Amino acid sequence: MSENKLHIAQVAPVVASKPSRPSQQGRREEMQAAMERLWKEDPEQFNPERDAVQRQRVDRTLEMIARCGNWKEKKAVDLGCGSGVITRKMRDLGFLVVDAVDVSSQALKRLQEKDAHNIHPIQDCLPCTRLKDAQYDLVVCTEVIGYLHQKEYRLLFSELARLVKMDGVVICSSALDAHTENPLALFSQLADSEFEPLHWALSYHRWFLNLLNTPLSRFLKQNGKVCNALEAVCRFFSSPSGASHVIFAGKRRPLQFPLPPNEIPREPKQKRHVWE
Repeated sequence: MSENKLHIAQVAPVVASKPSRPSQQGRREEMQAAMERLWKEDPEQFNPERDAVQRQRVDRTLEMIARCGNWKEKKAVDLGCGSGVITRKMRDLGFLVVDAVDVSSQALKRLQEKDAHNIHPIQDCLPCTRLKDAQYDLVVCTEVIGYLHQKEYRLLFSELARLVKMDGVVICSSALDAHTENPLALFSQLADSEFEPLHWALSYHRWFLNLLNTPLSRFLKQNGKVCNALEAVCRFFSSPSGASHVIFAGKRRPLQFPLPPNEIPREPKQKRHVWE
């Protein structure tokens, strides 16, 4: 399976859309069946530490989390947690509890086979979960959006906004498809629809990833020094629109914007009706 990317122009969704629109329950069942199959065929594809690029993304995600506040005794959720690699690292930052949500029962089984202290596994499906409103100080959703259908992108960001507390933080990340026209700008538009941005972290791994298709791939795949060196060069020659991966941190936009006193609408005086 190709790497999970934000295909703004969807190329190969995990679950192909049908001519008739499936019910929400039907969509859940389709997504669960597809992900269970992928976990059974090749669970390593979901390992966020499988190579140098993925390990760097994990490190930058954790740096972003730490940058956004003090999380002692707070509550978090990891949406699309997989086997819990990032979930455990989040827990170790001091969270009181971390809810680990994934659609695959095999993923949650692997999570529970290792250290699951203060981690609460939940089987549920994005983009619309059955979790309660505004109960999390931190909502994390890494490398998930690319598995969804294009029509579900906005639903996902709405769901992130629904789950986070008003003063909480959302962190969302995705690989960016090189064949999509300016995917970073499109991702930014999605994020801005629900959140006020706090921080952005961009990665530039296109050159390194291209080398993985050469005979040197076995050597390069796990070489963090080569990965960092090539990224530095690629970043120097590329504009932000050439980024290969994005991590976004933001806060919910207020539902109502305060108006200055001179702009508060006033009800105009009405003439008396003839029957009064």
